[in-house]
Parts: sequence; structure tokens; C-alpha cells
Amino acid sequence: MRNLLLIVLLVCFLLGMATRAEAENVKKEAETTTTVGAITNEESKTNVENKEHFHLAKWKRDKEIDEEVRKLIGEMDIGARTTDDLISYVFASPLASMKLYNMGIIALPEMLDQIKNKKLHRHTRFDLISHLPLTEGIEDYKREVIDTLGKILLDEDEDTLVRNGICIYAFEEFKDTSATPYLIEVMENKNNPDKVRWAATHAFVFIHDEKAIKPLLENIKSDPSLDVKRISISALGAIGRETNNREMVKPLLKIVEKGEIVEKGASNYFEIKTLQYHAISSLGAIKEESVMPLLFEKVESKDRANFDVTIEALGNIGGAKAKKVLIKVLKDEKESEFIRVKAAKALLETKDKSVIPEVEKTVSGFKNEGFKKMLGNSIEQLKNSED
Repeated sequence: MRNLLLIVLLVCFLLGMATRAEAENVKKEAETTTTVGAITNEESKTNVENKEHFHLAKWKRDKEIDEEVRKLIGEMDIGARTTDDLISYVFASPLASMKLYNMGIIALPEMLDQIKNKKLHRHTRFDLISHLPLTEGIEDYKREVIDTLGKILLDEDEDTLVRNGICIYAFEEFKDTSATPYLIEVMENKNNPDKVRWAATHAFVFIHDEKAIKPLLENIKSDPSLDVKRISISALGAIGRETNNREMVKPLLKIVEKGEIVEKGASNYFEIKTLQYHAISSLGAIKEESVMPLLFEKVESKDRANFDVTIEALGNIGGAKAKKVLIKVLKDEKESEFIRVKAAKALLETKDKSVIPEVEKTVSGFKNEGFKKMLGNSIEQLKNSED
């Protein structure tokens, strides 16, 4: 979905270049006719200088601007109704879309009103939501926008695409902890669809709020969706990496330990190994050295499930023993070339130049030319890096 949005924005950009003069005229006309507080109000100008928050409730609405915004959104909505495909929608009403977004922050109040409008097509509302973080000047209104979107997000009767768009294309991009209460409430309400709970959980990969740690740990214990459980582990790793909080370490270590105990063929084997994969990755991301004995044990075991992420974690955490183990894996011709490449990458990512001779020697014997070229480039980068 994130890649889809990039495609949408690229197409809009290219179309915008073709209609730039017309869009600029719309923007200039809007700027000269508006009486919006953020643009012309002297008190708001003072707030800008003092870096104080604006208040949408005090925004002096301009009927002509609101009418123009509604007209453009109406054109977008007509285009949305010509197709059920989100990509095709981009080509349905590009001029209206570009004109709206070139209006900038002055369009915000009516845009928010229209995002709440359930009569609009889901694609139109999704499009409006995804462009909010890109609106120039939105920082001054970010928390109020989040509150508006948060109330929509909590509505169980709302469209799933709209709710997911709020989590992933608005809240993740804002990266503001004022979204945390809304996201936690969505996660905790198991009446919400799996996809919506997943999107709310995924937001914490980008919003590194320690208040989310306990709810995320509870997700791992009680959420019925495996997808929600594993993204919860990834979010915990991101929060731990960015905040140095270690509340998640012991629970994640238990998941890794359990993953080693479960026997192949067990009814819950897939779920345990899936969670183990993400736990190893997260502990590696936060460079948690207490997981090292378990990783060493895994390298020595015959169970090759999650072996690739174990190698990556060893490289992330580093240290003399990790380097020794990785070199052993690299040189082991009984291992697959894929795993040996993983070991070579992990060694190089430790930024320890002493590993270069061993990696160069071993890589030269690889059969896959693509692997050899990729690792060769990594070796040269490490050689040329500053100590």
C-alpha cells in the first residue's frame, strides 16, 4: 500500500507539471481572496512568530474557498466512482486533485469536513487523508488534525480503507504521540477488523511512544491475529531502539526460548517460529546482548528455521564471539550460499575492517555472480569508509 501511494504521488507530480500554470493560478486566486486566519489574521501571524499552536475552531472560514474545495473534491469523487481500483482512480480526476493540493493549508478546514463525509467514495476520502501530512503548514495544526482523524478511526462503522489510511498514511507520517490514545483504543477493541488492528499496531513502528509498550505486549498474549502479534513485536523493537527502553526484552527472550523448544510438526509450530523470527529481529535491532547465548545455541543446532534472521541479529549486536561464529558460518561449505551471503553481509555491517580479508577470500569462491558483485561493492564501501 505504501508503494501504491508513491505511485499515486509520482503520477500526480507528472500531471501537475503539465498543468502547473493553471494550478498556480488557482493557488494565487485563493491566496488573494481568502480571509482564513492562518493566512491573513494578524493574531495568527503573531502565533507563527511565537511558534504557538493555531486552533481550527478559531479559523475564520471563507465561503468562496470552502466552495472551491467542495467543487474540486466533488470532481475527484466522480472520478473515484468510475473505478473500484485505487491506481486507476489516480487517472480519473488528476486536475482536480492537483488544484486542491496546490491550494495548500487554506483548504484544510473543508478538507477535514469532507473526510468525515461518509457519502464520498472511500478512495476519495483515502486520497484526502494521505495528502494531509504533505500539506504545507500542517505542522501548526497537526494535533487538531489528529484529533479529528482519531474520532473517525474509533468509529467501528467506518470504512476499513479509510481507517487504515488514517493509521498508516496520516498518523505514521505525523509521528506524533498525540495519536497514541486513539491507536491503543483501536488495538484493544477486538471487535475491530484484523486489518484495522494491524494498521493501528503498525503505526508504532514509526511512533516511538513508550506508553504503547504494555498494550503491544498484551497484543502478543491475547490478540487473535498472528499478523497483529508479529507487527507488535516489530513495533516493540522500533520503540526499544529509539528510546532505549528495555521493558520488552524479557518477554521477547521468552519467545525466542520457546521457539527453540517447540518441535517441528507441533500444531503451533508455525506461529511460534513466526513470532520467534520477529523477536530475534527486534532484539538484534536494539542490540540486546542477553540474547546472544540463544543465538549461538541456534547456530549450533540442526534446526535451520529462522537461521537467516539469527545471522542478521548477530551482525547487528556484534562483538568478538559473534564475529567468530559468523566467520565459521561463512566458511562452512555445507551451508547454503544464501546463508553464507547473509553471514558475509552481517560481518561487513559490523564495520570491522579486520573481517575484509576472510570475506574477500570466501566470496571469491561463490557461484552466484549477483551475490559476488553485491558483496564486492559492500567490501569496497567498508574499505573506503573512515575508521
